[in-house]
Amino acid sequence: MSNELPDDPNGASVKQLVGNSFGRAWAQHESKVHFMSALPSEVSDAVESILANGSAPNRQFLLTIAAGTLDDPESNPASLQQQSGEDGVDRRGMAYRVRDALTDFRDAHGLTLKISQDAGVSNQWREREITQEWVDHRRKQDKTWANAFLLIVIWLTGSEDRVLAATALLDYVSVRVIQIAVENALDYPRFRATPRIAMDLVRSFLNIAPDRPDAMEAVVTVGARTLSSVLASKPTAQRRDINSPDPIDVVITSEIDDTVKSGIEVTDAPIKLSKIQHEVVPAMLKLGLDRATVVSRGTPIDSESEIDKYLIRAFTHFGHRIDLATVDIIETWLSFPGAPRDLATDFLWDVGEELDQYSKADNRRAWFNVLIDYAEDIEQSADEAGNEIEE
Repeated sequence: MSNELPDDPNGASVKQLVGNSFGRAWAQHESKVHFMSALPSEVSDAVESILANGSAPNRQFLLTIAAGTLDDPESNPASLQQQSGEDGVDRRGMAYRVRDALTDFRDAHGLTLKISQDAGVSNQWREREITQEWVDHRRKQDKTWANAFLLIVIWLTGSEDRVLAATALLDYVSVRVIQIAVENALDYPRFRATPRIAMDLVRSFLNIAPDRPDAMEAVVTVGARTLSSVLASKPTAQRRDINSPDPIDVVITSEIDDTVKSGIEVTDAPIKLSKIQHEVVPAMLKLGLDRATVVSRGTPIDSESEIDKYLIRAFTHFGHRIDLATVDIIETWLSFPGAPRDLATDFLWDVGEELDQYSKADNRRAWFNVLIDYAEDIEQSADEAGNEIEE
């Protein structure tokens, strides 16, 4: 499944420009030589404000603006849509090529780098142009990075040599992204686990995760993907765009016989009938799903009867099967007696990879700390047991 925009004519060159810049930045990183920025201090400060936000879409659009301006210096650096004027350009289309360049670079060097599947899904990137009005439309907590974008595009627009300016911007962002990726690299401890141990660690993680909705979505996705990997129909569990508010977070389909067309909606709140009626069912119709599982914090007691009646009616009248579960369902998926012995271990190791790919550093660090604490407790218990034997 893909909701990508058509390829833009400059996509290939934008991808190459970003890839080349990251190649130079990596060589600079390995040389251990201090990087000398050619940017004015106010522009480099603006870049830091954007990167400090930790938003993968914002980071990718910053690279897109730099590479897009370098590729076509006569275009409007502030343009987000072709409709923004005679010199308007489609930055959303270009952003896909930046994503591809980042993915290739990350995979080639084994870095930890969050990459947005569709950086242009957020409202700010659907507007025509970065202007003061664009900044004014942002929420109060987003004003800092929005003003930083405005400062950067104004600087690019007024530069006497846009090629030189865009190159300096692109190379600086590339260097800083690599530095941040290297600094944030986490070597997750690896150990074998039973389904119960894995689930206990997941619960601990959810209790301390700064962004619990993202954490829930990550572990549920990995749980579904892990179980799917051992099923005969070989279904694929595809996580939909992380930045999108659209319901149904994971779509599960079978490429072999097309018998599996289901999905999972993850919500970090008690499930309400209105969500099922107005979000889950319409999403099932839109995506052509015949089954859906809603993983939530449970069903409120005063709503159980009403929700049960609706689910029965949805199945008997329309063939829509909707199952309700909590995050504890993952332990059931991993505990099936016919599953491979190390399925829970595979799940546990894959959670870190999922967080590395899509989650911010705070959530990744929370998972790392949970694993480290458990590993240290096990080691301490083993030492204590050994001491008792010696005594």
